[in-house]
Formats: sequence, C-alpha cells, structure tokens
Amino acid sequence: MKKFISCLLAFVLLLCFAACTNEGQSAKEQTIPREEREFSLGRVDGNIYESEFIGIGCTLDQEWSFYSEEQIKTLNNVAEDMLPEDFLEAVKDVMVIYDMYALGENQLDTISVNLEKVDKTALAALDLSENYEKAIPILMQSFENMGYTDVSYEISSLRVEDQDFPSLRTCVKANGVTVYQEAFSIKCNGYIANVTLTAYNEDNIDALVENFYLLD
Repeated sequence: MKKFISCLLAFVLLLCFAACTNEGQSAKEQTIPREEREFSLGRVDGNIYESEFIGIGCTLDQEWSFYSEEQIKTLNNVAEDMLPEDFLEAVKDVMVIYDMYALGENQLDTISVNLEKVDKTALAALDLSENYEKAIPILMQSFENMGYTDVSYEISSLRVEDQDFPSLRTCVKANGVTVYQEAFSIKCNGYIANVTLTAYNEDNIDALVENFYLLD
C-alpha cells in the first residue's frame, strides 16, 4: 500500500506537469536558461549518479540502490538488450524519459529523475514556479478522484549548493500513512529535468536534497 502511494504521487505530479507545460506560455522576460548541451543520459557509477546534460549529480549511501541500465530501459518500455547508442536514439524524442531511479533500504523511499521534452520556444518563456501553480488544481483533483482528500502542498524553492530551483512539496495522508514528496525542476536544452524525492519521514526529504550537487 505504501509503495503504491509513493508511485502514485510521482505519477500524478508528472502528469500534472506535462499537462501544464503543453499549454501556451506568455512571452515574458525570463532569466537565461542553462547553457545548451547535447542531449545525453546520466550515468551511475557505484553509489554516484551524474548527468552532464542536466548539470547535477547525486551521491547516495549504501542503504540506497540505483536501478540498473536494464531496469531503466524497462521503465522506458524499451528492450533490455538494446545497445546504449541505440537506446539513446530511441528515447531522445520520447515525451518523458526516466534517467535515474533509486530505491531506499526500506523499499519505500525513492528518488527519480526524468526528462520531459518541451518545445524550445515554450521552454524559453516558461516560468517553472507559475507552472507548479497551474498544476495544483489538477493535482488536487487527481487525488480526490482516487479517494485521497487529506493532501497539502507548498510551492517554494530548493537550494542545491548555491543555486535555487523551483520546487513543489506535497504531503498525502491515507489509511494512517503519511507520504512526503518534493519535486524540483531544471531547464535543459529542449527538456525539463524533474527530480522527485519521496519519503515517509519529512526530515528525510531535506537529507536527500543534501546528496545533490552541481556539475557546472
């Protein structure tokens, strides 16, 4: 039951974000996006994940396990025996790509990184904080339709080293279980990178954020 709620949270947040980014965006002045990089997937080496494309990395302790390349391919619905070059070619035009997935020792806490393809013109004009605001009604309605009515949220910013990123923290209570989730987003070249942290102890969310660092 707990694992289902955790997966549901990530799925609903992703659907909400996708729905909002597909809307027309106002052409107002934005800060300069991160430098354009050639599309690539992140790499896992031992207990370290790094993505040159997104510009972030994450180091986890031995209580966590990263999904293997084969498991990531399964999440992305492609053949496990596909070669890395073919896999990259197959997914680079897919709307949503799982780049990393990690599971805590309790088999409940999770970290995921996905890349969501967005029109470059819309991306340049996109205000990520406003996009989270637009996602809230969809998020709340989605949970209500599934019978979860004790849901709270907070739109804020999350700091990785010396840089702030727009974030959305959600808390869902169901059947005596409380699930905390924080998502933060980063603009890339034609994509939005969505990092989603899920935990059953609120303090663990902040601890997970501290595992991330910038590659720039």
